[in-house]
Order: sequence, then C-alpha cells, then structure tokens
Amino acid sequence: LPTPDHTLRHLVHEWLCDLFGGVTLQLHIAAAAPRGPGAEDAATAAALEARDEVGALGIAAAGGTAPLVQLMDRGGGQTRHIAAVALLALAAHPANKAEISATGGLHAFVVLLSTRSSPDHTKRVAATALHLLAYDHSENRDLLAAENAAPPLIALLRTSPSEASRLASVKALRQLSMDHANARSLVAAGVVGPLMQLFFSNSSAETLGEASSVLWHLCMEPSSRAAVMAAGGRTLWWLYKPYKASEATK
Repeated sequence: LPTPDHTLRHLVHEWLCDLFGGVTLQLHIAAAAPRGPGAEDAATAAALEARDEVGALGIAAAGGTAPLVQLMDRGGGQTRHIAAVALLALAAHPANKAEISATGGLHAFVVLLSTRSSPDHTKRVAATALHLLAYDHSENRDLLAAENAAPPLIALLRTSPSEASRLASVKALRQLSMDHANARSLVAAGVVGPLMQLFFSNSSAETLGEASSVLWHLCMEPSSRAAVMAAGGRTLWWLYKPYKASEATK
C-alpha cells in the first residue's frame, strides 16, 4: 500500500497538473512553432504564472519545463528572453533544478549567454539562472564547467555596463570556483584581471564581496593563487576594507 506521504505527494502533483495544465498545453503548442505568432504569448503566460512558488512548481510538475527550454533555445528574440525569465523563476526552486538541466536548460542558458546578439538584460537573466542552478547542486556545478560557461560569464563581467549584470556574472563564477580543477580553468580563461578591476571601479559592496569569494576560492589552489598574487592580489584585502567600513556606517 502507498504510504500517506506518497499519497499526499501524488495528490499535490495531480492538483498542480490540473491547475497549470492549460498553460503547459499552450507551451507545448508554441514549442512546435517557436517562432510562430503564439510563442511569445505562451512564454508570457508561463512567466506570469511562475512568479510565485506554486506557479513555478506547478508549471514544472505539469511538464512545462521542456517546452520552455525549446522556446528559449529556438524562439525569436523577445520570446527567448521571456522564456528565460520563466525558467529563471523555475530555477529558483530546488525541486526544479535537476529537471531544468536534464531537459537541456542549463546548456540553453549558456548558449543564450554566449550569443553576441543577446541584449545585456537577457544575458543577466542567463547568468542569474546559471548561478541558481549551480547553487548547492554539485551535479549542476560540474555541468556548468562541462558546458564551458566560464568564457561567456567572464565576457559579461568584463564588458557589461550594468552593475546588476556584473554581479550576476560574479555569482555564477563563484559557483564554478569552488572546485580546484575549475579554478585552474577560470584562471586560464582570464578571470583574474576582470575580478581585480572591480576593486578599482565604482562597484557595490555586494559585488566586491562576491568577487572576494571567487578570488579566495582561487587562492585555495596553488597555481591559481600564484596568478592572483601576480595580478596584485596582495593588495586586495586593503582595497576591500574601506568598502566594508563605509557599508557598516550606512
């Protein structure tokens, strides 16, 4: 006989499928023609529903993850952005992380981030989603490295005029930096210079704190530590103290 917990989970799953089946059906129809006239409307409906926890979990439970990934991967410009926003909302919930990656979502976010024509605000959504997918999820961190996400994340950090985009990039890079092998890859991809440059710019205390965490992780690996020191890392902590002190007085 099924346990009470199993029965409750089944009932909740069925309720979510009933509640969000219409949105999911709309997504599947749109995914069959991702550049068609209904694609943007379907992505928008999903993004609106996914703004709260029930919607984000319900769309995933009803099978909406895969068509959202298809819309983000093959839709038109605005459709891709809206689908990315919807998937970002799904990625905020731990129960959805494995499915998003299994349906190609993590790969599609890396592609979106790497596409030159993607606007800055879309790249920010992609970087934020990569951070959320990798956060507290070792399999997704490994997949993030396997997908070679470091170069487009570093490019966003180096070139974006937006503080929010740079922060999103650094947060995703922090997830990559937690593994020693990834640390060496990050250094080889040129992460140290853009991170150090943040301390000479008008960056927020939060961005500097995230950058410090990445550099700290890099310094746990001997060859990466040498690269940080060679780039002026010895002065990092002196640079960071005034920011922490100024924030403390606010």
